[in-house]
Amino acid sequence: MSETFYLDPHTRQLLTGTLRDLTWMIPELDNVITRQTQYGDQYRDGGRTTDTMVPFDPVASDIAYDLHGTLTAWIDETTTQRQLPHPGHQRSQQATIWLALHINDLALCDTAEQAFDEIRDVTHRVAQVIDTKEPPEFIGPCQSTNPDTTCPGVYCRRGRNTTTCGTCGTTIDIHTLRETTAAVLADRLYDKRELRTALTVITRQPIARSTIDTWISRGRLESHSGRYRLDEALELLGTRHTA
Repeated sequence: MSETFYLDPHTRQLLTGTLRDLTWMIPELDNVITRQTQYGDQYRDGGRTTDTMVPFDPVASDIAYDLHGTLTAWIDETTTQRQLPHPGHQRSQQATIWLALHINDLALCDTAEQAFDEIRDVTHRVAQVIDTKEPPEFIGPCQSTNPDTTCPGVYCRRGRNTTTCGTCGTTIDIHTLRETTAAVLADRLYDKRELRTALTVITRQPIARSTIDTWISRGRLESHSGRYRLDEALELLGTRHTA
């Protein structure tokens, strides 16, 4: 007997995209809470010292609280309705990953439409308090050695030398990770879609689909049974990766 999905494929895709966006938005929300806005009086003692209060944004903090509550509630609902093992207490980043990995189970819950609305709504609230004009770029896979932690990858804004994985807390050296990622990407063959993604990661700039199509149609990019080498594409692009 077939089961009933309460979210159609397009809606499931939208929700998956929202959860994917949250994986980089959550660390940015944490930054807003702790670094961007001063909370309380300017001075601890009415002006007798220049020591300022620790920065804190109460609005962003409330949104973070609501986000965690929303994600946790839908993990509870999904595990209950689908009779799945409960993952236990999860931070928001971990809860986001869990829901993304169990998107079909969530979609099979009879309350899935409510989940879609609530998760999208709270994500919109997160977006309103963080800077989304320049989303962080993908740097590479997390370097955590903890086998029990699933990280979505390392994202950060341009110009930073180190960052902290929002899921496991591992401190990442951006230069080293870029070099490692570049080496791994170069050592394999890609179809056209994968090649475009790899070029974007390496060069840190968008690559038009038509550019790759032109290389192929003109015989400039050699096909290896329908797959292509990254180093050959980089040579055609006339670029060298600099971390």
